[in-house]
Amino acid sequence: MSKKLSLLVLMAGLVLSGCTSTFDCDSSAILLVEPDVLEFTTSGQSLDFTVLSSLPWMLEDIPSGFTFDKVSGGIGTTLVTVTENGFTSSVPATVWVKATNGAKVMVTLDFSVIRVEPSVLYFDPENHTQTFIVTSAQSWEVVGTHAGFDFDIEGSGPGVQEVSVHLNGYDDDDPLVVWLETEDGTQVSVTLVTVHFIVEPTSLNFASYGDIDHFTVKSNVKWELVDLPNFFTFSTLKGNPGTTVVTVTESGFVGTASFETVKVLAVDGSYEKVELHFTLPVAARLYDYITGGYEHSVALKQDGSVWVWGRNFMWALGDQAIGGKGDALAVNRSVPARIINEGITTIAAGGFHTLAIDGDGVLWGWGYNAESQLTYTDGNYFVKTPTKITGIGKKIKAVSGGAAFSLALDEDGALWGWGNTNWGQMGYDNGAKGLQNPATMPQTVPLKIMEGVKTMVAGGFHVLALKEDGTLWSWGSNINGQTGNGGAMGVGMIQYTPVQISTSGPIKSIAAGYNHSVMLLEDGSVWTWGRNLVPGGTSSTGGALGIPTVTNSINLPQQIIAPGSTVVSIGAGDNQTFVLYDNGQLWACGNNYRGQLGDNTTIDKWSLLHVATNITAGVGAKGSPGCGKFTFAFDKDDNLWSWGDNSYGQLGNGESGVNNLDFSKDQHLPVQVLY
Repeated sequence: MSKKLSLLVLMAGLVLSGCTSTFDCDSSAILLVEPDVLEFTTSGQSLDFTVLSSLPWMLEDIPSGFTFDKVSGGIGTTLVTVTENGFTSSVPATVWVKATNGAKVMVTLDFSVIRVEPSVLYFDPENHTQTFIVTSAQSWEVVGTHAGFDFDIEGSGPGVQEVSVHLNGYDDDDPLVVWLETEDGTQVSVTLVTVHFIVEPTSLNFASYGDIDHFTVKSNVKWELVDLPNFFTFSTLKGNPGTTVVTVTESGFVGTASFETVKVLAVDGSYEKVELHFTLPVAARLYDYITGGYEHSVALKQDGSVWVWGRNFMWALGDQAIGGKGDALAVNRSVPARIINEGITTIAAGGFHTLAIDGDGVLWGWGYNAESQLTYTDGNYFVKTPTKITGIGKKIKAVSGGAAFSLALDEDGALWGWGNTNWGQMGYDNGAKGLQNPATMPQTVPLKIMEGVKTMVAGGFHVLALKEDGTLWSWGSNINGQTGNGGAMGVGMIQYTPVQISTSGPIKSIAAGYNHSVMLLEDGSVWTWGRNLVPGGTSSTGGALGIPTVTNSINLPQQIIAPGSTVVSIGAGDNQTFVLYDNGQLWACGNNYRGQLGDNTTIDKWSLLHVATNITAGVGAKGSPGCGKFTFAFDKDDNLWSWGDNSYGQLGNGESGVNNLDFSKDQHLPVQVLY
């Protein structure tokens, strides 16, 4: 077939190829194709031809083994790209360009006199035999030496032939090139490579965060790293023949496995796996304390590092690099991330803010600040990273966070508060003290509330404080009787000043939920008061107090577990109560529509129900269930478990929903938090 321009000009009175009695050829039509022969020399090669036509056209009789970026065109000039895609015949293929008047031009697609696939064979200790395919229009034979390799066929006639090559003694680092030659002298090469591929060592150990180790790749072929693990960075991801040192840096390992792996993959498909062992000391691996806000979680490890996960609304996670003012800008986390490396002794989460105390008694905070819950008054509604909170002048030994206010206990036993005052959380009567209006203005600097305090806890909008003399005091919102003093309940009911709660004996511990309170006495009895019905719910939605006969709220402590029990700790969440016994059994009651009770249902429980075993701490002792609809607890091996609402990744198990209406990733049974 000529490679010159193929021209079909239909002139008056002249009928050319393609114009038969079934077509009405237009005597003025033009169809040009250039070139009309494409010669492919390698697999996957792309070549072009151009169609110039005065009529619409299309491709006809399209052959297999080639792909075309266009199969039709209109009037004018059109470039068509043809790509070889597995053509195996030794006979050239053809395709027709056909105009709408029936005129057509043939394009020939030719693929070398001889070709081999693949043209490079790799041999290693596990693969001594490889094959290639010869496609030739002429007879051919192997020429030249190939000592160290055996060919089962060293020549053949025209057509397609599979050839097997067996490694038999060749041990040179340099490849061996073998030539195949046709009758007319056309040659094509086959490269035979004996792969020398060594990776050492194949196990690395990382004993601290940010630790560095390395391995060496010695190879005579190209290679790359694949199946890259999280939490490690590599100095290079691919290499050429030679010796390459790959430096590996730990970058925040989190998980329950003891090691990760990375695969070093050679171009021939052989590979080695390198194990990356993370052998942190126990203090750097295990969580020591856990606290939760509305939709974020904060944990303290035994080495003093602070880890965060969940929703990052208003920088609640305390990492400026991943923060955002609103959901559109925020980056939430379903895997724990370290934001403070060391030195922290105590943490507490509020609604969307977090408090922390370091080893020197210095107070730190980050997150939402619209109500001055972090004391800053520079107009910022959020604090992006851990920042010092000043104004107390004493070392701080305990902190607690409410919905939008904060509490701190200093080394002398004085209790301080700041933030939102709408519900009397600061413990003062505006008329008596002449201070900021509690109904409209936040408390922007720490205010001393009372002295002689042993411990305290913030609920959603109320406060409980246990004094050194053993008396229990409360103040703040009393809409649901959560202050426990028997005072009037209902909309607008506020206990502005601390009032003492009567108890039947010495108190062991206290807990405050969003709108209810829990108390454990030294005799083992457990008492609850406050809201028992979920807001807007019915008699079937609630149960936080563990008293089935109470469908709304009570304003005095009611006993739910008799004296003599072996309860070791208590906890309170958003309309849930938790009780932990010394045998490791965890019991719970209350609202359960996100599975936050952990009994594998979403049905509310109005009486305490056994929901987990082998629990040693976490509910009150080593943490708090928090203000949200999710729960944490530690097992006997100090592993941390979580369950309930996971709409923003607040369970820390690597999964997350997309918003608070997404129930798909909620967990109704405990799952382990990654570390």
